[in-house]
Parts: sequence; structure tokens; C-alpha cells
Amino acid sequence: MTEEEYLKKAAFVSELGLALHECGATSHRIEKHLTNLCGVLGINGSFLINATSITSCFWLHDKTDQHIHIERVHPADGDLGKLELIDALVDQVESGECNFSQARDELQQIFRMGPSYGHFTSLIGAVVLSASFAALMSFNYNNVIVAALATIVIFYLNKLGGKVDRLSDTIEIVSAMLAGIMATGIAAIGVKINVPFVILSTIVIFIPGLALTTSLSEIACRILISGTSKLVHAVMTLFKLYFGSILGVGIGVLLWGAGAGDDLHGIHNMPQWKTLPAIALLSISLTVCFNIRPQRMLWCAVAALIGFYVARSGEQHFGVASGMFLGAFCVGIFANFYANLSRIPSSIILSGGLVVLVPGSKTYLLLNSWITGEQIADHYTNGTQAFLIFISLVIGLLFANAVLPTKKSL
Repeated sequence: MTEEEYLKKAAFVSELGLALHECGATSHRIEKHLTNLCGVLGINGSFLINATSITSCFWLHDKTDQHIHIERVHPADGDLGKLELIDALVDQVESGECNFSQARDELQQIFRMGPSYGHFTSLIGAVVLSASFAALMSFNYNNVIVAALATIVIFYLNKLGGKVDRLSDTIEIVSAMLAGIMATGIAAIGVKINVPFVILSTIVIFIPGLALTTSLSEIACRILISGTSKLVHAVMTLFKLYFGSILGVGIGVLLWGAGAGDDLHGIHNMPQWKTLPAIALLSISLTVCFNIRPQRMLWCAVAALIGFYVARSGEQHFGVASGMFLGAFCVGIFANFYANLSRIPSSIILSGGLVVLVPGSKTYLLLNSWITGEQIADHYTNGTQAFLIFISLVIGLLFANAVLPTKKSL
């Protein structure tokens, strides 16, 4: 292998690692994937992937003679549609269907591609997500309607924040604040809604439940630096959202006055005809938010339904923690099985199915109870139970990967 070929291969692997990070792949999966790719390409590589930096080391024979590349990055959002395209590109490189020059050009084209869904479809996905979440936990359709309408405003605010750099770090705070002002204003004119719950339903897309689970999963896999930094980032996002909602409610009460309240009903009291479509719509709308390709949408919904009903059945027989363990285990088995059949990364189906299990909203409710002493919902979760749920999900995924491992590292 010539020096030029070696440098081209190292450059491609470095660019690939950055691309996978931007798509939201977990650190340990990226490290494993890049290491496997280096073996296929005939070079040696060692990688350290964190939430804010990527360090890549390459060498041919002498480990002390390394080519090192360090990249400063930011915590990335999930774009699982591009993740699938990048994985297919790597398969083409490994099979020899395209050379490195073509692969690097193709990688840049994937990055320049827009989302799989248009502007209107993305808006509908965000609205359906908030509405279906609200419908799962409340019989009062005023909560559903108000949350859906408020989500439209938050959607366009988020679009604006993506274009203005100085707003990017405050978008969660401002979104929760506007949701609080709007919900308080609507309650003040006599519409019977649960203001804190409407705020939660409006900003549910920002709740870092999946990020919390991912960070704990990385810590469990002994990827300590990356997992800890992602955990801190997720917790800080949660505090931003909660502070914004408190600020919004305070401003709203100052402007409009206090409105009528409303009690919630627990999710276990929901009729079957309502729970099934709400879970399906919740999962499908999340596939739009994660930019998962349309052909995977149905299977994400199936994974979500499997996880939800297995977890609920397990909770009835063995308790909450065991139920969540069984739900995550079944989702992991299904995602790995489908990924092996379709030759796609298992994280695509896993994210779509697991997101209905992660207790991100419960941590928000818990935070509210700790600070104010008030409960938003009647199905209360204490701190110990919320922690056990997270750990149960992580252990369920670990067991699923042990029982049925995936053929792909992503």
C-alpha cells in the first residue's frame, strides 16, 4: 500500500466518523464501526468519540508512527435517514463497488441532501406527536387541541432558531416559555386545560428521554467519557425546558391571570381503542422527526406497539422495572432481527420503537414535583422508580444484543 492510498483511506474513515456523529449514532457504535472498516481497508485505527470531539489515530505497521486527526464537534441531533444512506455507502466501499474518490463525493452529497420529508409533512409530524402524547394521558380533548395548536408556533420558532446562531443555545428555553405563555392565556379565557401538562405535550419533542437512555447505555458499555458528557447534556436540556416553562407560566399569569385547571387520568385508564392508535401515531410521527425513511415507518410503529404492550403486560405481572426490561428486550430483539434481514443499522428501528418506553416525560414530571411540590399527573413516578426504569431499559437492550446480535455495528 502506497503512502497516498493510506492517507486517502485514513481521510475517508475520518470523514465517515464525523458523518456518523452528525447523524446521531452512539459513540461506541461509531468506534466499533470505524475499527471494523479499518480492518477491511487494510489499515489500523483507534478512535475516541465524545459528544464534543472526535479523535482518530491511524497507522500501518509501527503503532508509534501514527497519523492523528482531531475534530471539534457539537452534540448532534438524530438523522436516521442519512445514517441508513451512509451505511449503504460503506457497504459499497467494502464490496469494491465504488472507490474512495467516489465515496467521498457521495458522502458530501448525502450531507447536502435535505430531509426525507417536506416542510408541511414535518409540521404535521410535530403536531401529531404532541396531540397523540396528550391523548394518551388525558380524556380532556381541550388539552390535545391546545397542545397541537401551540406546537405549530414552536415548530416555526425552532426553524428560526436553526438559522440564527445566537438563538441555538436558548431554543429550548424560549420554546417552553412560549408554550407556557400560550397555555396560560388560553386557560385564562375559560378553556378548561391542565396548563403544565399542555406545556409538556407541546415541548415533548425536546424532552431528552432517548438521550438519557443512550447516555446510560454508553456508561453501561464502559464508554465512560462519552456517556457522562451526554448524560450531563441531557440533564441540562431538561433543566432548560423546565426553567422555560416556569418562566412562561409566570409571564402568562402576569399578563392574563390564572385560569381554570383540569385533572388528568392515568394512562392505564385509557380505553383500548384509544391507546392503540395513539401509540401508532406517536411512533409514526417520531419517524418523521428523526427523518427515518418512509419505508421503515411501519416497522417502527410495530416495534413501538410490541414494546408498549409487552412493557404494560410485564408491569401488571412483575412490576414497573421488570415490565420495562421485558419491553426493551423485545424491542431490541425485533430491531436486531429486522436489521439482519434488511441489512440496515438496528438503531433505526430501535429508536422508533424504544422512544415510547423511555421515561423522559416522567423525569420532567419528577422535576416539577421536586421543585414545586405539585403533581401534574395522577400517575406519579418517584425518583427511585424513574432511575430503575432507565436502568431496566439499558439492561434489556444489553440482553437483546447478547441473545441476537446484529450483523452490522451501527
